[in-house]
Amino acid sequence: MYWDGRDKRTTLMIKNIPNKYDQKMLLEKLDEKYQRQYDFFYLPIDFKNKCNVGYAFINFIDPSSIAHFYQDFNQRKWDRFNSEKVCRLAYARIQGKTAFIEHFRNSSLMYEDETCRPLIFHSTGPLKGLLQPFPEPTVPRVPLEDVPLIMAPMPSPLVPVGLSPASGTPSEVQPVDLGTNF
Repeated sequence: MYWDGRDKRTTLMIKNIPNKYDQKMLLEKLDEKYQRQYDFFYLPIDFKNKCNVGYAFINFIDPSSIAHFYQDFNQRKWDRFNSEKVCRLAYARIQGKTAFIEHFRNSSLMYEDETCRPLIFHSTGPLKGLLQPFPEPTVPRVPLEDVPLIMAPMPSPLVPVGLSPASGTPSEVQPVDLGTNF
């Protein structure tokens, strides 16, 4: 990755993040030198394992910040958890704060724990770099209980009959025609 002043891309993907880093820890690391220089941050979380998935996204307000960030982070080992992982940086597929807002604003992710959501920060003015509320969704959320349950028929040529009521002993499995009235 080379920045010559003409490239206007502002969003990077930070790769090979040790899984034990949480949002707060990674933001603290970024803020050591880059506080108030970015306006979007997202560290995806694996909800099942309760850890990050190894990459994050950051959008810089000024594209020239990328060159310094690249020098400080790319090809460097992470300093926590005795990790052998080496940070790698690449331009993200989605570019810019506005594009990320549109990507996430109607996502179910926005209803998860706040520490698992993407964060946006003010891009200009006296609040530049300070946390900003995420815009409201443009599509109303449908509560899960209002979503119709659609069941497909499950074919089954054999159905176990179970215990024989008279003797209490298992009866033999017999074929049963269930028909196709589903």
